[in-house]
Order: sequence, then structure tokens, then C-alpha cells
Amino acid sequence: MDGGVKVPEVGFPFHRVEGDGKEGKLDEFTLKVDVDQILKRHAGNIGFVQLAMVTVSALTLPAAVYFPVFANAQLPHRCRMDQATEDRYRSEFNESISDSFDTVAALVGPWTSSTLPASMEDRAFGCHRYQPPIMSPITNQTQLSTIPCDKGYVYKFSPQQYPGGIVNEWDLVCDQAWKVPFSTSMYMVGMLVGFVAGGLAGDRFGRRLTALIACIFEGLSTIAVSLSPNFWCYVVFRFSLACSCSIKIAVLLVLCMEMTTAHQRSLISGIWAIIQGFLLRVMLSPLAYWFPDWRWLHGILCMGTFFSFPSIFLFPESPRWLVSQHRNADALHQLYKIYRVNLRMRLCKEKAAPVTEEEFIRRIQEEASTLKTNGSKSASSTHPPQSQFGQVLRTFRDRKMVQITVQCVLLFSGQLATTFGLIFYGRTVRANVYLVNFFNSATQIPATIISGLMYRYCKRRKLPIMVMYILSLVILTIASIYNWAVKPESDLVLNICCNLALILLAAALNMVFMYVPELFASEARALGLGMASGLGRVGGIICPFLNALDSVIFHGFPIIIYVAILFLELVNLFWLPDTSGRNLLDNLEQKKDGDEGEEEEEEEEVGVRDDGDGGVDEEDGEPIWASTVDELVASTHVIRPTTDIRDVGNMRK
Repeated sequence: MDGGVKVPEVGFPFHRVEGDGKEGKLDEFTLKVDVDQILKRHAGNIGFVQLAMVTVSALTLPAAVYFPVFANAQLPHRCRMDQATEDRYRSEFNESISDSFDTVAALVGPWTSSTLPASMEDRAFGCHRYQPPIMSPITNQTQLSTIPCDKGYVYKFSPQQYPGGIVNEWDLVCDQAWKVPFSTSMYMVGMLVGFVAGGLAGDRFGRRLTALIACIFEGLSTIAVSLSPNFWCYVVFRFSLACSCSIKIAVLLVLCMEMTTAHQRSLISGIWAIIQGFLLRVMLSPLAYWFPDWRWLHGILCMGTFFSFPSIFLFPESPRWLVSQHRNADALHQLYKIYRVNLRMRLCKEKAAPVTEEEFIRRIQEEASTLKTNGSKSASSTHPPQSQFGQVLRTFRDRKMVQITVQCVLLFSGQLATTFGLIFYGRTVRANVYLVNFFNSATQIPATIISGLMYRYCKRRKLPIMVMYILSLVILTIASIYNWAVKPESDLVLNICCNLALILLAAALNMVFMYVPELFASEARALGLGMASGLGRVGGIICPFLNALDSVIFHGFPIIIYVAILFLELVNLFWLPDTSGRNLLDNLEQKKDGDEGEEEEEEEEVGVRDDGDGGVDEEDGEPIWASTVDELVASTHVIRPTTDIRDVGNMRK
């Protein structure tokens, strides 16, 4: 080949370009790049590249969303007196006595008469002091005048609670107590913004570049949070951190899911769930125990983010995204790099000799040319790719799709409100907060197993979710009745019931991630689930304020609210259509023929189809074990109308 553009040989739908100092590169690939088939037959759909990417991505993402479980710990408090009075109290009462705090607090201002450890109801006390102060207990204290605390507060530290949170550093109690749930809600707002921005930026600029930029802001935000001089700076920096983390989650999880095929995504999402949902969360307890100051705890918790930039810099770009951008040559180059690394790091002793990139592409071209000739029956969308704005208009012209979208927003709102509500409620339970967080984290393992088995053996999508909601409702109702009627000194029963309900709700959340995308056609699937999950973050925003009612009304009241939300979830779910994961629409105008649909359903019930080489094609209804809130984005952007590739077995029929 001597310079210039050569005319392609017959049967090879590509052009070669030379004269740029390279041996030659693929300039145009006129056939559709079947990423799924290339991964399965050539590059490897589950190998070192895929496993390393998901492991590194999950490990370098800080579990900052669970930080308030310890940082927002609320401790019993009383008004601080002038230094002379405090010294007099200190000399008169032995501080080694466990109830000395309650004794002094009863002299400082109105305090509960109970000798039991301060409970949630006691936190209504400690906001006023007597004027003038008293030095000995008085039987009739109703005649004493009180004024709000004007010299700060003294806190009662307990080995069961985290001692160095933001509450006692900035005195976020009494009339300032609303700032505690507000800070958590603002983090949730930041997550909402981050998921939406991450999805848009990832589709526009690519997964890898978006993640790299987010890493920079994430690292800066992490440092800024730990050095926050006041509460409002803390809120702003946490908001920025939430945006950065959510952008990374949105694109990194999508990138990992797009590097494999549908059948292996359950393994990818399972690894992500174990690392993010269990490992990093459970590590919070020992870290909080070893670092009793929230600034150090936050810095250590988010330290992994400083390793994310060099790690992601080595990641390949998503071949599916490159194909959607009509950059077939770049997509094939990325697939070849995956092939080389997977082949080199293969554990088995028998390794095939690696081929050159030119030979790798030539094999794909030959196969693609053959498939084009034999695959005339393969389904393809009759609608050209549309912009995201065009998809919005197209979707909302359909009245039923609008109704389904609104119902899905409500479904996600209730789901996130109850799930995050129970997680954050751990800081108010009268038990060891370190153990509470550990057991809450451990619920992710059985939740992943339950959701996976339910969708493996249950054909319909709605029924398992409804079962999870009903069981959660019953368990939380029992806990509420017991707590209200018995008024126990310990929250053992409440803690057990909350953890059981959390297992079921986490399993339901996993299944919601699979169910909701199937309610939308392929061309609107990303948009539909993105809007539902994004706007559904409102539930996560309000749950901290619901938990704050625990100290305003009575202990355990938020659980009653979550019971009511679950009941409304059941009503909403009842009116949503059911799906089975099969025969999904490709576009809004597509009409299915009844006879053909039945034949396809019978074929897919078998669950396996020979691909001509002894392999097994994936089943369309294969469930994705989505296992964290963050997987809502991955479930949407993995399959786009421009890159939805059918199995070769179907195209050969």
C-alpha cells in the first residue's frame, strides 16, 4: 500500500489511510460494530480488565453518603454556666459518678426527673437554664424563671455514641437543631444534581473524561470538608462533594457495565454491591472508633479518592459510547486493548498467541461482513438517533408514558425515603452506634442474594417487590406497636426489626432498578429511569427531617411514617403495569404481533440458545443484580438505541 486512500477490497467494508507515519489505521467501518459479540468471541466479556475496573472504581469511591451516621450524632446536653458556677459544680459533684451529668443538669435548668439514661425524649430538655442558678435540688421548680442558654452547651459523652461530631462542635441543638437534617438533605440534593449532570456529561464527553474531571473536584471537596471553618462552609463543600461523587458513580458504573455483556453484568454489579454496599460501609465502624474527631474521620474515609485519578487514567473508554459517537475505529482499538490485557492476564496455563491489531480487526470485519449477509432479519430501530431533548418531547407526547413516569418518580421517592431513612435512623437508636452501623451494612449481603434469587425464579417483576414491601410493612408495624405500648428502656427490638426491614427494602430497591427500565421503550429507557431515579431523590432529601421528628413528637414516630409510606408504595405499585424482562419495546410506536410475541416468549422460556460455537446466548430477561442506590444510572445508560446489539444466534435465524 503506497500512500493515499486505497479502494477497499470487495467484501471488506473498510478503508485504509496511510501517509500519517503509521502502518495504517482503520478510517471507516461501514458495518455495525457488534460490541457484545466482539467481547464474547474475541476480547473477553469477563476478564482481568472488567474485574480490575469494577474493583478499583468501587474501592476509590468514598462512602461519604453514610458519614452522617456518625458525624450527626446527637448527644444529651445542658446549658453551660459561667466559669465560677461550673467550677463549683465540679468540686461538689464527683465526675466519676455516671449520673453526675443528670444531677448537674437538673440544677442548671429544667430536666427529666427519671434516673434512667437520657433518652430521645430527654433531648427536649437542656435548652434553658434557671435565672438565677440554683445550687441544690428544689422540690417545686415551676416557680423558677428560665432563659435560653446563652453561654453554649455541655454535652454528655457515651461510649455507645460517636463523641466528635458536628453537633457538639457547632452547637447544633435546640433552636439550631434543624441544621443537622438540613446538612444531610443538601448532600442528597447534591447527589441529585450529580447524577443528572453525570449522565448528561458522560453521554456528551465520554465516560472516562467525565470521571477524570470529577476526580479533581472530588479531591478538592474532600479536603475542603475536613477543613471547614463553620457549618455553612461544611454544607457547601459537602454539596460539592456529593455532586462530584455522584458524577463519578454515574459514569464509572456505566463504564464498567458497558465493558461486558448482559449475562455478566450480574457479576459486575454484585462486586460493586459488596464493595460499596458492605465493605466500605462496614469499615466506617472501626474507623469511627479509631478517629473520634469527625475531621480526621472524613479525611480517612475519603482518602481513596486520591488514588482514583491515576487509576481511571489507565481505564479504556467505553466502546459502546464510541460506537454511539460513530467512532468505530476508536471503539475497535479499545476492544483490542481489552483483548491484549485479558489474554496476558489470563490465569489458565494454556494461552493463545496474541494477534496483531490489524489481524484482530480483520477477523471482526470478516465476521461482520458475513453477518450482514446472513442477518437480514435482525431487528433494528426504524427511527434515527435523537437528541436527549428530542427524546423528552417524544416521550411526553404519550399520555400513558407521562403517567408511568410520574408513578415511577413516586415509587423511587418512597423507596429511597424508607431505605435511607432507616439507615440514618441508626444514629438515634438507643444502642451502640458502631454495632448498629455494622449490622445495617451487613444487610446488603442477604439483600443481594434475595433479590437475585427472586428474579431468577420469578417470571413477573411486580410480585417480588410487593412481597418485600408487605413484609417490611408488617415488621415495622410490629416494631412501632411494641415501642409505643411497652416503652422499653432498650431499643433492642426496634433495632432488630429495623435491620430485618432494611434487608427487605434493600432487596426491593435492587429489583426496582431492574423493573423500572422495562416500563420504557429502548429509545426512552435512559430518559425514563434517569428522571424517575433523579426526581425520586426527593425521598432521600426529606428522610432526615422525618427522623428529626423522633425528638419532637416521640421516640419511634418516624417508623410509623415509614409504615404509611410503604402502604402508599403498595397502592402505587398495584396500578403500575407488570413486566417480565422479555419482548420489550424498542420504540414508542412499535406494535407487537401477538403470535410472534407468544413464539418468542416460548423460546425465551427455555433460557438458552446455541450460538453455533458451543456457547450459550444470554437470555433477554436476565436480571441485573443492581444492589445500590447508585446503580440506577448504570441500569439506564448501558443500553442505548444506537448500540443495542442482538445476539449473533438471533441474527443467524
